[in-house]
Amino acid sequence: EAQWELSLSSAIVFANPPPRDVAIDRWEVETWIGQALETAETHGITGKAVTPYLLAELVLLSRSRTLETNVAVLGSNARLAGRIAVELGVGSGES
Repeated sequence: EAQWELSLSSAIVFANPPPRDVAIDRWEVETWIGQALETAETHGITGKAVTPYLLAELVLLSRSRTLETNVAVLGSNARLAGRIAVELGVGSGES
């Protein structure tokens, strides 16, 4: 609210953590990322191929837990975006 009261025109970043039932321990994720980065380097993966490779490796290393978490975060973000839109009156003719 303060941003609008001050007529600031900057962006707002909303940090939305994964739902607790699918959250993964930070140390587990960091370990998997380290392993995935090593295999990417070993296989000569570079440039724009790195991100899709790492995501696929993380699914394998985590036995699909990272995929499940990412899908849950997408749903959670969509719900949050909907709540924010309602609060801002988006699409209701309010301005």
